[in-house]
Amino acid sequence: MPDRFANGDPANDNMPGMTEKADRKAPYGRHGGDIQGIIDHLDYIAGLGATALWLNPVLENNQEHSSYHGYSITDFYRIDPRLGTNELFSGMVEASHKLGLKVIMDMVMNHCGS
Repeated sequence: MPDRFANGDPANDNMPGMTEKADRKAPYGRHGGDIQGIIDHLDYIAGLGATALWLNPVLENNQEHSSYHGYSITDFYRIDPRLGTNELFSGMVEASHKLGLKVIMDMVMNHCGS
């Protein structure tokens, strides 16, 4: 669950146009973890002996509340800007592969937002 893992870029915690803002005190709110946080810890993850990363959906999830888990996708073509960019995600996948880590994107097509 990227939002709960590591906040590598606090500048993307509250992005213009995105309804829910980061609030670490709210149990069902966004806590600020992002793709950069994953990248920053790839060596650690690989060092644990992991062979794959299985991420909750990281696509845009612009909902009023409880959007941290990613299961109310509002744009199937765009990484949620509070997590990073499409380019950053691609870079994370490449960096993961260099360390021998596979990347699994959890995507349930019937879980989408309105």
